Amino acid sequence: EPPRTAGEALAQIGGGAGAVSPTVVGDDGAYTLRTPSGMVLSGRVGGTRMLDSIVWNGIDYGTFTAMMYHGDWQDIDRVTSAEWLADRGALRVAGEMRDGAKAFRVTCDITPLAERGAPGGRALPGGASFLVSVVRVDNIGEAPLAKGGVFLRQYPSWAVDKLSGGFRFASNVWKAPDADVWVRTSDGVWCGAATTSPMVHVFRYWVSLPDQASHPDAAFRPPDGIVLAPGESYDPQGTMWYVAGHGTGGADGWRRFLDAFPR
Repeated sequence: EPPRTAGEALAQIGGGAGAVSPTVVGDDGAYTLRTPSGMVLSGRVGGTRMLDSIVWNGIDYGTFTAMMYHGDWQDIDRVTSAEWLADRGALRVAGEMRDGAKAFRVTCDITPLAERGAPGGRALPGGASFLVSVVRVDNIGEAPLAKGGVFLRQYPSWAVDKLSGGFRFASNVWKAPDADVWVRTSDGVWCGAATTSPMVHVFRYWVSLPDQASHPDAAFRPPDGIVLAPGESYDPQGTMWYVAGHGTGGADGWRRFLDAFPR
């Protein structure tokens, strides 16, 4: 059966905790994870993105962060904490957004996945892959949050290529995951994500016109939305997650990643 929770996905794919070299948190608030294959994930407490750099084999795959919908669409605007959880093999990162009386905090676990040659699990094709799971949403403002949802977002520098030649995954295959991808047309470098979470509300990567802004809309939402009074919290119980993959080979490389995805 396809995994419904982050825990089930990790059990099927395998984490790479034993091989990760974490540096959390430096004197300047910086944090970094390095894996044997050359994946480097980094960010900074006080920064604006949960990961402000994703690099594999010298290729820059952009950034990752979280956003919340609560009547407005707003990315977090400040990372407030980062902690390496050795027993989980995960980096726990929290970020918040404050806009007048409205304010929220999203906490995510970022778990590097098993790589080629690693014992246990099954390594996904491509290069850097990691699982992101939403751990908690907090209303830290003075106004209620209603009908909310959490977005997980990949921002590469080449997202605009979607307009001219990018590839979008669409499949009628039974049990196919919800997924989409950014592909760089010049050399086939790609970054995308996939999930079989029951909480998917929207999963579409697109570019708006005329401003050419990128919208990596992987949205997770319970049926009635996230409704929080000031001071309240929401725990999705591991049901809001996706696996972010990165690699080369263009659309064919992306399809190989998806073919290996548990379902």
